[in-house]
Amino acid sequence: MNLETEGTAKPHRWQQVLYILAPFFLLLVCLGFINFVPDRLTAVPTPTLQSKTQETTVSPATATNTLPTATIPSTPTVIPTATLPPDAVIELLGPPAGSSFRRSDTISFYADWPLPLTGAQQLAAYIRIDGQSPILLGTLEEPNVGQRYRWQMNIGEMVETAVTLEWWVQLQADTGLPPLLSSTSRQVTVLP
Repeated sequence: MNLETEGTAKPHRWQQVLYILAPFFLLLVCLGFINFVPDRLTAVPTPTLQSKTQETTVSPATATNTLPTATIPSTPTVIPTATLPPDAVIELLGPPAGSSFRRSDTISFYADWPLPLTGAQQLAAYIRIDGQSPILLGTLEEPNVGQRYRWQMNIGEMVETAVTLEWWVQLQADTGLPPLLSSTSRQVTVLP
């Protein structure tokens, strides 16, 4: 009886080894087939343009009467426009509306733009002092605080009295075109 159990154990082990090695062997055969098959059997043919040459005969009478004229086709000027997602918003992070600062303070303006700026795009921060003309605070072409944008200014260099300061951020293309997108504006107070 001892011989029977030993005799049946050996074929069982060979079956296990065969079941383990068979997938690896099959994989090697497939990889070898893929690598050694010529490219012309698996490649997609590239379409080529074939033109038939057509001979034209020109009579001497028509050759002298017709002169070729060069015409330059007019091509419309293509102005690249950026397409923005409809839900794209420039979010102002700080300072919050209604904040107060002293003239000696340095004010930091923070904004968030969720998309990467492409090519000629930049974020520009503007301020307006007491309703006057907008003043460009600065432009940024990449985030400078993690994934966010920051501009700083020393307000004492610009004003001498108490003022209301309005600020906002615009997404612009540096080609001088109108802004692609503008944030809402916020007002802060500068104390004397």
